[in-house]
Amino acid sequence: MKLWNNNRSQNVDDKPEVTMTKEPAITPASAKELIAGLPEQHTNPVEFEPFFGSKVFVLNVKHKLAFDESLAFVDMIRSVCINEEDSTYHPELFDFAVRLATIQYYGGLNVSDMDTDDLWRLAFDTNCYDSVNGYVSSAQLDRLVSSAREHIRFYRDMFVSAAASKVNDMMGQLMGLMDGVTQTVNDMKSPEMQGAIERLAAFAERTEGKKQNG
Repeated sequence: MKLWNNNRSQNVDDKPEVTMTKEPAITPASAKELIAGLPEQHTNPVEFEPFFGSKVFVLNVKHKLAFDESLAFVDMIRSVCINEEDSTYHPELFDFAVRLATIQYYGGLNVSDMDTDDLWRLAFDTNCYDSVNGYVSSAQLDRLVSSAREHIRFYRDMFVSAAASKVNDMMGQLMGLMDGVTQTVNDMKSPEMQGAIERLAAFAERTEGKKQNG
């Protein structure tokens, strides 16, 4: 009895050989060709329906941001959380900043002319952020938010270094002052200074004696 069939059909798991064409090393020209083949950046008209009222708004939401927009997105988050004038960091504003940057750069809504109270309500009291967030590239958004955290950390470290440098300068000045005082005290203990003090004391004693005899 045969345990196998020499003429059996090809197993379905067997894959036919595919001849791959190797291209030469990638060049700037071929890189441009590769980029040109990527799908175009597009926007999605998203209906934004508030929790209250009967109006429906439309936002043209970008799926991905371009290079300059990505940098501006990160910097906007940093500028909300970091006050460069007094070198303070406000971590409680990070989520607020992310929501505003997402609404502005992905949602196309310029929020620069709105006051703080209106911005806060727009970010947390409406579903504008959620409407925009549902259509953006989550992979890119996550990377940009992570970059914003690193950007903020850089500024915080810079502030700490500047503060430490000021403290070191103040300590250096204080140590210089203390060295001067110590040197003055040591000078007063020198034989020359002791002799001058004794002569001054003797002069004062003679002057006082003349006053009494006079």
